[in-house]
Amino acid sequence: MSAPTITLSQAVSLMRALGSPPVGNPGAIREHAAALRRAADVLDGAAGQLGSCVHVGGYLGPVARRHEATTDHETRMLHERIARLRQLAARLDGEANALEARQNTWRSRFAGKAAALPGNLGHQALNYLGWRLP
Repeated sequence: MSAPTITLSQAVSLMRALGSPPVGNPGAIREHAAALRRAADVLDGAAGQLGSCVHVGGYLGPVARRHEATTDHETRMLHERIARLRQLAARLDGEANALEARQNTWRSRFAGKAAALPGNLGHQALNYLGWRLP
């Protein structure tokens, strides 16, 4: 008994059942997150320098107090922004990990389906749909 012949149309239907592959580049997302962390580190150094400028030696009175209050406020705001950059970097790392996991799952499911098809029919179906392996 011979194996049933599967047409490209049937292979395309099998691939459609997988859903389209998750699109994105986890490595590029991680590089962006690393760049945000590096920027946060640079800003953290600047915030430290700014913090050392809060107290004006030899300068007293209302103007000095306003300067100290303003500089202190700006330093705190900068630290808040730095923390937000680091949070964003962490969130991007999480998104990259999740995307990579979805891509690995999709590739594994595709490999299982493609292995059941004769020849290169799985990849032909992928090309027909205009999809690329993630």
